Amino acid sequence: MKTDVLVIGAGILGLSSAYHIKRTNPGLKVTLIDQFGGPAQGNTAKCAGGYRDMLTTDANLKLSESTIKWFHELQENQGFKIGFHDTGYLYLLSEPEYAKRKDSFAIMEKKGVKLDYNEREDLENKLPDLALDMDDEGESMGLNPIVMGVQGLNCGVINADSLAKAYETLFHRLGGETKYSTKVTKLRHKPRNELGLPGEPLVWQSSAITADETSRGDNEHKTKRV
Repeated sequence: MKTDVLVIGAGILGLSSAYHIKRTNPGLKVTLIDQFGGPAQGNTAKCAGGYRDMLTTDANLKLSESTIKWFHELQENQGFKIGFHDTGYLYLLSEPEYAKRKDSFAIMEKKGVKLDYNEREDLENKLPDLALDMDDEGESMGLNPIVMGVQGLNCGVINADSLAKAYETLFHRLGGETKYSTKVTKLRHKPRNELGLPGEPLVWQSSAITADETSRGDNEHKTKRV
């Protein structure tokens, strides 16, 4: 089989990569393969699906904000039931832990992250079954009583399996091709500038992966995404 782009692995990273490559390059033939019988059967299946924007660097904030907006778009406007819920993300902090992170929380708020501060009394009222004091085991581990809870309001959970299937649907709508139960057994390297020497590519030659061998035949491609 010949393809322009081959994506190996139909987890959330592979599926989202395949979708966006095809979306931005509609003229390319993009093929996605996976060793399992369907999407999201590897590490994605074990994912808790939590997301948060309680971050301080601009790069991480932009990544999380754009991703959360995309989750809203998928569920609210495109009709995909991805189990998207803004449940929040709660940090439970002792006095020294809060003192250490206080400046980071201030940076988050300055950059637009929505936070809700809950002192010990607030936590006791909202979460009456939450143990705020340490037992003997906790004290032996050097843990201190909880005095503050800081909740990120634009955080929550999604169903990772449903999100993966949404990406698969979007990818198919664009004409992308998937091949499941297809295990890669070998990657073929080829020198960028062939010299006709035996055993190429040699260790000092610049090379590229131009094909792979799978349990269902060989694939030739111009670009690889793993």
